[in-house]
Amino acid sequence: MKWLRLYIIAALLHSASWGIYFAFTRPYIADELNGGYQALLLLAGIEWALPALSIVWGALADRYGRKKFVVLGMSGAIPFFIAYRVENPYLFVALLSYVSFAWGLAWPSILAPVLSSQSNIGRRYSSFMIGSTIGWSLGSISMGFLYSLGGSFLVLIAAGLFYLSSYIIFVYFFPREYDTIIDTSTKLKEFKKLVRTLLPLLIAISLATFSIELAFNVMAVKLHSEISFVLKNYGVSDKGLEYILYGFLYGGLVTLLAIPVRIIAGILVDKYNPILIFMITTVAYIAYIWGLTLSRGLLTVIIWQIPLYPFYDISIYASASHYSPLTIKASSAGAVMAAQSIGGLAMTFMGFVVDICGLLLTATIMTICLVLSFTLSYYSLRKVLLQKTLSPRAFVRQ
Repeated sequence: MKWLRLYIIAALLHSASWGIYFAFTRPYIADELNGGYQALLLLAGIEWALPALSIVWGALADRYGRKKFVVLGMSGAIPFFIAYRVENPYLFVALLSYVSFAWGLAWPSILAPVLSSQSNIGRRYSSFMIGSTIGWSLGSISMGFLYSLGGSFLVLIAAGLFYLSSYIIFVYFFPREYDTIIDTSTKLKEFKKLVRTLLPLLIAISLATFSIELAFNVMAVKLHSEISFVLKNYGVSDKGLEYILYGFLYGGLVTLLAIPVRIIAGILVDKYNPILIFMITTVAYIAYIWGLTLSRGLLTVIIWQIPLYPFYDISIYASASHYSPLTIKASSAGAVMAAQSIGGLAMTFMGFVVDICGLLLTATIMTICLVLSFTLSYYSLRKVLLQKTLSPRAFVRQ
């Protein structure tokens, strides 16, 4: 499939943009713009809140044409080209929030062709995301060099160019056979049935996303502080070098380590029930979060490099797609994105808690949410195994 190979290249460019974006904005908002955790977690919450409508966009795309929504996603490049002029942290947050909105419009439709397989969803999705993994690594690593060469201007312009170029490929090479699906009442009933049956799992995804993304943002600031502390102990106070090292350790190294892990995760998801893989991943994240919370210095850096995210990412999308017919693949991806968005939105209200109560209480809250996520996932797993009518074989392509 030529389009899938080109999609992998587009995924690389797309994630290079996000790698630059995430590696740069976390310390930049909290420290450089003096926004603290409140401004940072406001952005983090909005980044997930706006794609909550993905369940709507996915359903509309299944009905009116998926390529149209991919075209709309291109507009997300615009904020990158003007954000470098903004110095107020909350205005900066408001402007860059549009990028997440545009991504939410397009991503269910981009994923629909990738997930349109009933036999090897995990491997196909993991192959697609390998390009994304490499791109994230390159973006994270390059961020520090871009910042040292041209400050926030060069960082944000580069992020915008990578984002725009990826969507040009997504649009131009979108496979025509996966574009427009004629809507029928039968397909609507299928989607409603899918959501009702997987509702416990979708709630579990929301809870897990809240904890994982909160840790991802809060611990990123801690990672930056630990790197700065270690450099100062060696008498180094070069801000440019600090950002280069942080970019490499934040997303560069861990993302490279995640490449073989994505392949393994895809195989495991196809071999075993993807909901089971998701449950195991939530347990692993509890240990991961406490390791980051209690560690200092080099140990924090080492724990950060553990590549758990591929198991979470592949298992949640494969879980919904595994139990959905080919006719509503964008809708099922949109349902997962909406569940993630609700969990991410909850981070918006955690800035005050982190600023006042510190990491120990925050880690405790994240742990409680992951335990609840595990419990709901177990309930959902039993539910879908009992309801054999939801197996992929029960659906016949119309």
